[in-house]
Amino acid sequence: MIIDENRLFTAGGRFGMAAYLYDSRESVWTPIGDLSGDGIREFVECGVVKDSQGRPLKVVAAGSRNSPSTGYDVDIYNLLTGTWTTSGEKILSSL
Repeated sequence: MIIDENRLFTAGGRFGMAAYLYDSRESVWTPIGDLSGDGIREFVECGVVKDSQGRPLKVVAAGSRNSPSTGYDVDIYNLLTGTWTTSGEKILSSL
């Protein structure tokens, strides 16, 4: 997912829970930790939370372990602090 003109975000998928940021200025992928929970996280959808000036603050990553019908687990990555939080609740519809 595109965060801004210099950064990309990717997480989860068929083979794991890892998340990464790509910085085009340095041409490097940086691991930023795993999504919460055990196993894999497929069907991941992401969105960027921006401030009133349009600057990216957080990335919201929601995905399911089995199928979208089981609900989405939600993880939030704070781009300013480099920390993860989780909603602690499943959402039942896509983003």
